[in-house]
Amino acid sequence: MRALLLFFTIFSTTLIYGQSGNTIADAISLDGVTTDLSILSSVTVTASGLTPVCGSNNEDVFYKHTPTSGDNKITIGMLSGALGAVLATVDYQILRANSGDVNDLTLVTCDSYGVALGIGGEFELVINNIIDTDVYYIRIYKMSGLGASLSGLLNGTTVSMVSVFDAALSSEDIAYNKIKIITKDNTIEVLNNISKYSDYEIYSLDGKQLFNVKSNSEVNSIDITSLNRGLYLLNLRNSNENYTYKFVKR
Repeated sequence: MRALLLFFTIFSTTLIYGQSGNTIADAISLDGVTTDLSILSSVTVTASGLTPVCGSNNEDVFYKHTPTSGDNKITIGMLSGALGAVLATVDYQILRANSGDVNDLTLVTCDSYGVALGIGGEFELVINNIIDTDVYYIRIYKMSGLGASLSGLLNGTTVSMVSVFDAALSSEDIAYNKIKIITKDNTIEVLNNISKYSDYEIYSLDGKQLFNVKSNSEVNSIDITSLNRGLYLLNLRNSNENYTYKFVKR
């Protein structure tokens, strides 16, 4: 289990510090406890340019968490104290880098929470049946509201990302969700084939069967060079069950 808390200390804005976390490529790792983290003031923080954007502001900072091998659940949250604004909104975005590849991102959620004077604000998101080779990112945007600033937000905010192995999650659900299918150019890669699918079929959306392959070994890779560009259905099968996946040949 990793209980990961990040506390932010904002230094004098008359000085300029090199900022980590300004893009997803240099996201600040939450794989340990970090204190006294220097960031730029809200005046000099820039937009990363990553799309899609959530919320009305573009200025953003990235943090990431890499699950421990075997973890199957992650909890991501933020807790903001009562800041110097009557009411402010914190926009955030959670992204998943499939197999840790920042060029293969899945948007988990775009959301926000309110921060009120004397009350503060918070959010928590629990994701079950994660794949432990994926990396999770939280992207925090400049706070909007009366007198709000990114440095003001981070000065009073704790960010936590915790991944664990939860034995209460059924092994059946874990096995079903852990399979991962990646389409790369002319190849489909089948990863984490826990159900040991050995046969597969590919159909066009009008129901025409294009592939029907039976094998005595697990499916790991499928050559789709002969397919034209378009949308298709892949059906993986074993003697007891099947798994259907929609993919795009580019």
